Amino acid sequence: MYILNDTDEVIPYIKDHKAIVKENNPRQAEKWVLMEHNRTFMPWFKDEVLKDSTTSETLTWLAIGLKFDVISCKAYEVNNCIFYTKSMMKRVQFKI
Repeated sequence: MYILNDTDEVIPYIKDHKAIVKENNPRQAEKWVLMEHNRTFMPWFKDEVLKDSTTSETLTWLAIGLKFDVISCKAYEVNNCIFYTKSMMKRVQFKI
């Protein structure tokens, strides 16, 4: 939400969604409206952006969200020197 709140292209979506939440829950306090907005914004934002084929690439990537697939290695070679991760250091036997 921090990134979305600081992205100019997203601000109109945030305003629209807050208005929708407020309109659907007119008797709720502002604090409740803000909490409900924060809870439901991402799925709504994703639906809104992905159904509009004219949105920018930036908005599309933001709507898709974070990826949690991370490529990792157990050793790295830099300038002919090999560096191992801590978990690999326990397994590697060094010959001197």
